[in-house]
Amino acid sequence: MEPSPWTNHWVTVPHRLPPLNFDLSLRYARNERSIRNLNNENRPVGPQPFPVVTLGYKRGVSGLWAADYDYRQLYLSVVHTKAKALGIGTADYRIFGGYSLDAVPYALLR
Repeated sequence: MEPSPWTNHWVTVPHRLPPLNFDLSLRYARNERSIRNLNNENRPVGPQPFPVVTLGYKRGVSGLWAADYDYRQLYLSVVHTKAKALGIGTADYRIFGGYSLDAVPYALLR
């Protein structure tokens, strides 16, 4: 995993407990001037003195669509940032779901 060009420091801690998968990433980006929102648009912000925490949760749902491939999963990602002026945090929630087709083994839905 490569850090994005606007991130100063980053660390990713994958934690896997079968059959659950958790992904936790913590990045400290003091000089970050914008944050990508859910529509992949850059939202301008001021300097971020607090770290940005992303917690992801994956759960396999292989029997839901009754297909031969085991590529199906649900993924919930929570991004939390703490604003300096307000002292409270903002959070973006993302839910991803995947399914498989005969010719295309994996497709991503948002």
